[in-house]
This record gives sequence, C-alpha cells and structure tokens, in this order.
Amino acid sequence: MGRMARSVAFGFGLIVLGGCTGLSPQYKVWLAEGKRAYERRQYPRAIQRLSLVVNNAQDLPGLARALYLRGMSHAKSGQRSLAFADLRRCVGGEPDPDVVWKAHAVLGTLYFEEQQFDAAARAYEQAAALMPGIPPAGRIHFQLGRCYERSGRWGEAQIVFRRIAERYPFSGEAAAARRRLALRPTHFAVQCGAFQKASNAENFRSELQRQGLAAYVREEPRRLETLHIVLVGRYATYAASRQGLADVRQFVPDAVPWP
Repeated sequence: MGRMARSVAFGFGLIVLGGCTGLSPQYKVWLAEGKRAYERRQYPRAIQRLSLVVNNAQDLPGLARALYLRGMSHAKSGQRSLAFADLRRCVGGEPDPDVVWKAHAVLGTLYFEEQQFDAAARAYEQAAALMPGIPPAGRIHFQLGRCYERSGRWGEAQIVFRRIAERYPFSGEAAAARRRLALRPTHFAVQCGAFQKASNAENFRSELQRQGLAAYVREEPRRLETLHIVLVGRYATYAASRQGLADVRQFVPDAVPWP
C-alpha cells in the first residue's frame, strides 16, 4: 500500500447522501453510484460517476459531497494534486456541515504528510471548529497538537493536549495526550531505548557515548511506573530531528522520534 493509501485510511467517515435536496433524480443516481464505487474501492469508476455531478451540477446542492468523494477517490488512487484540488474546492464552496469539516480533516492529513505543518494545522483547526464533539474529535485535536509541535509551537500544543484530556478523556488519543502533558517537551530528540532500571539505561547511554553519540537519560512516568528513556540530541526543528534520526539509526536501527 502506498503512502497516499495509508494517509487517507486515516478517515473521518463517509457522507450521507440523504440530504441532497434540490438535485435532479439523475444527479442523485450519479452521486449514489460514485459513493457505492468508492466504498467498493473502484476508484476510477467512482471518479467517472462523480465527475458527471461535478461537471454538470455546478452550484447545485450536492456539489460539495461530490467533490469530497471525488477528492477521496483521487487520493486513494495516488492522484495527490487532484485530491488537493477537489478538497480545496469543497471547503471553499457550498456550505455543507456534514462534508466540509471532513474535507478540512483530510486536507490536514495530506498537508501533514507533505510536512507542511502550518498548513496542516490551519486545516485541522477548521475541522475542529466545524465538527460535532463526537469521535473522531479526539483524533482531530491530537493531530492538531502534533502539527503545533512540529512547527515548534510547544505551548499551543500543550493547550490542545489538555483539551483532549479534559473533553475527550475516553478517546483513543487521551492517553497519548496525557503523556505529552507530562513530558512538556520543548525540543525534539531521538529515542534509542526505554528501561525500567536506571542502571540499564546508564549502561546503554555510556555505550552510545563511546560511539560518539550525545546520549542522555530522561525519566518519564508511564502509567504505574517510571521509565528511563535514553535520548540523543536536542533539535530545535522537526527537520533537524529527522536527519538526526537517520544518523542514529546507523547505530540503533530501531531508534524512533521523540516526543
């Protein structure tokens, strides 16, 4: 599965077609056929049927829904630029509450993959403002917090993670948000290992230092225990941390980004 297919699997639910009042019977048929083809992963057919609506309905109700579904179909087909075009047109046109927040959310995902974190944050902000306070609200907010982190906006990220912990305490993202609140990170690093015993962490740190890596140990609370995390580097930007990760993996293949 390619990068695009993975990204849009971070989905936000399909639209409901029942509210497309004002569309002619033929347009409703095309829209329903496009949605059915999308659900069956028949993306070329979905694009073909939905294009009949997009190219002919123009300003009629239902256009935003056709654009959203066609944008998702382009995305699933790996046609990234066409996906961006449809989703941007969707959020800039006919207001449709059930559609527009989802289009903003998918745009946020695509921008995030492009490492355009400021643009991704703006899209997720719009999605969070427009969507109902039900799942996947916690997921949208967590992605927003990650965008803030990767843009170096650490204080704003903490505000978002606190919001998740307070408003969506039972969401799948609540535990990760609470971890970020406990960490209060202000820089990026590379995590090389996590140990229950401080002595094991110190031994590993010493080993890495002998290999020329600027390793250090940080204590982190994890549920009912405190782990000793071996880190390398203090990077001001996410881009620098990615280069640092590539360098460290020459010595520690399973190293991961931190936080």
